[in-house]
This record gives sequence, C-alpha cells and structure tokens, in this order.
Amino acid sequence: LEDGDWNSANEYCERVLDQDPENAQAYLGKLMAELQVKNRENLVNCKTPFDDRDNFSKVIRFGDENLNAEMNGYITHINDRCLTNTYDSAVKAMEAALNEDMFKSAAHTFKSISGFKDADDLAGKCLEKAEICRKDSIYENAEKKQRNDYFNEAMKLYESISGWKDADVQAAACKKKIAQQKEMWKKKIKIIVPILAAVVIIIVLFVKLALPKIEYNSALNKAMGLIDSGDYDAGYAILEELGETETIESNKYDRAIKLIDSGDYR
Repeated sequence: LEDGDWNSANEYCERVLDQDPENAQAYLGKLMAELQVKNRENLVNCKTPFDDRDNFSKVIRFGDENLNAEMNGYITHINDRCLTNTYDSAVKAMEAALNEDMFKSAAHTFKSISGFKDADDLAGKCLEKAEICRKDSIYENAEKKQRNDYFNEAMKLYESISGWKDADVQAAACKKKIAQQKEMWKKKIKIIVPILAAVVIIIVLFVKLALPKIEYNSALNKAMGLIDSGDYDAGYAILEELGETETIESNKYDRAIKLIDSGDYR
C-alpha cells in the first residue's frame, strides 16, 4: 500500500482472506487499495464518504469496537467537511447573486444540506430575495413599456405584481391612458370617416366619368395614328368600335378629295 501498488496490495489481502475470511484488517487493506490510500490515517482526506463500499461494510461487520469507531469517525469527518464546503459555496453564491435565477440556485444548494447549520433559514432568505428580484424585473419592464406608450402591456405587467411598490397606482394610470387613447381615436374616426367617404365618392365618379373619357380619347388617338400611318383598316376598325362612323366617313371623303386633287382617279 505504501508503494502505491494497489493491485498487489489487493491480491495480498485476498490471500489473507482465503485463510481468514473474517479478517477485518484484510478488508481494510482492500478498501485502502480500492480508494488508493497509502496510509490508514489518510482515509479522512478522501473527497467523498466511502461508507457505501462493500469493503467498508465488511470492515464494520468483522472489526472490533475501536476499528469501527475509527472508520465511522472518518465518515463523520468527511461528511462534515463536505457539508461545510457545500455550505460555504452556497454562502458565496448568495453573496454574489444579482438576479432571480442566481438566488434560486443558491437556495437549491442550501436545501441540499437541509438541517446543517442555518442552511434552511438561508435557503428561505434566498427565495425571498429571488422573489424581490422577480418583481423588480417585472416592474422595470413595465416602466419601459409605459414610457414607450405601450400602456396595455404595461398595465398587465403592473397587475401581475399587485401590491409591489406603487404597481397598483401605475396600473391605474395606464388604464386611464388607455381610456384617453380610445376617446382620442373615436374623435379621429369621426373626422376621418367623412373624409374617406368623400375620397370614395371622388374615386367612384372618376371611374364612372373620367376614366371612360380617358380610355375613349386614348383609343381615338390610336385610331387616328394608325390612319395617319396608312393603316386605314386597323384605324377604321377602332373608330367603328367607338361608334365614330361620321369620323370614318369624313376621313374617307378627305382622302378621296386629296387623291382627286393629286390626279389619282383610281
């Protein structure tokens, strides 16, 4: 064991047990080899308790009163040290906590060692501070919403922490702002609706009166352009669709006069 040859130490203890199956010292040697502890006194320095090991159970089962007291003393010391380390870690976490989650984490650590020192009391204090952080965070968020005129969202946030600081007062203020906004919109609607109605009427009149005229003029111009370019059939077809029979006859007459004047009697 002192040389750190754990396998050889374990085999030696096994040979002893072959001769004496109830040898507590042999089981102690196997336990030390299992834990890789060179000296018996160093068992107290193990990081975690080892009373769940089978070899430990055998030591207690076959050991005398003094050996058992020694082994249990090691376990007690290790447990106390682990509890103290966990407690100290939780205290540090509590002192460094800045928000709800950090306080809840510290509370969880204190609860894991319930009954040790004042761990239960500190767990309760952590949860209280976590709740304060939670409500403060909601309150701050509500203030931002309120400043940006999101009164409905702000009101709901304030109402979720009713009784905290002046949340109820601010919720009432938001509710009043919401009512004022509704009244303002009602007044705007009274002004906007007649304007929209007038716009709709103008659009309808444009569609019924101006648009057909625009389309007529566009088609007429197209027809005359075709005629001017010599595409008489296409131009006359459009004029016929427009009902401009007189324009067609007039244009044909003018063309005929020009041809006669130019001596083209065909």
